[in-house]
Amino acid sequence: FDVLETIEHADSLETAIEYATQIKRDGPHMLVQVRPYISDENTADGAILTLVNINEIQIAKDNLAAAEAALRQTNEALEHEVDVRTAELRSSQQLLESITKATPNAIYIYDLAEHRNVYANTYLETMLGYSVETIQKLGDEINQQLFHPEDLPKIQAHHAAIAQSHIVPYQVINQERPGDRSVFDIEYRVLHTSG
Repeated sequence: FDVLETIEHADSLETAIEYATQIKRDGPHMLVQVRPYISDENTADGAILTLVNINEIQIAKDNLAAAEAALRQTNEALEHEVDVRTAELRSSQQLLESITKATPNAIYIYDLAEHRNVYANTYLETMLGYSVETIQKLGDEINQQLFHPEDLPKIQAHHAAIAQSHIVPYQVINQERPGDRSVFDIEYRVLHTSG
């Protein structure tokens, strides 16, 4: 162990030496400090050796390093999983987008809690003259801007009925109660960009 070699050369020490070492292969970890012993004549007359048992500290450091390595590995695996899922989602969204663009119907999704449109396909522009961007910019003013004023109370009642119905999401319906879907029909007038 390096301490013996260091002690043998103690007379040549000018400054303190400090290092951590393990005494034997399975032995304790020690902090070794070797300082020159300076005599009254200001000469190095030997060495002062201090050994401090740092085994618990070293075990804690080793455990921390192992935990950090495991955390890095888990983080990398999660990042990979996120990348895979993101790619799958992107592919699914592209498929859905191509379907909604190709359908000869206007499709829009209205958020009942936020009172705004969250999705509209491009056919809405063909049918009513509004671009998807224009629809999105209307925000919570969409009802007042696009729907006939006489139809607004009917639309608001319709939205309230849907919100109070506690509709179970389609995936749950599909698994637990196949065929049990609530359909809410309404007819109302929408203002075309031409007036």
